[in-house]
Amino acid sequence: MPPARVGDGEALRELVLRHGALLPILQNACQNEGNLSLLRNSLWVIANLCRRPEARPTKYQPDVWLRSVAPAASVLAQVLCNCDDDDALVSCLAAL
Repeated sequence: MPPARVGDGEALRELVLRHGALLPILQNACQNEGNLSLLRNSLWVIANLCRRPEARPTKYQPDVWLRSVAPAASVLAQVLCNCDDDDALVSCLAAL
């Protein structure tokens, strides 16, 4: 699935999160070895995955959602403290 599809709706985000796609993307963000493009793209996908589900009741309850995106918090904090790229910082803030 192309990364852009992740933000196309709650059902796709839930599917991607349930299949554990967040952790490899977090690794890309942490281990980008100075590749700004990789960092920006990884953070953009993380921001899409961290979107809160709609307020309406769904099968994917908010507490389950929060547990599934919680590993992103430390990576986002690391980027916020150590990065000076505006696009990367905007994606971090969007994820939070």
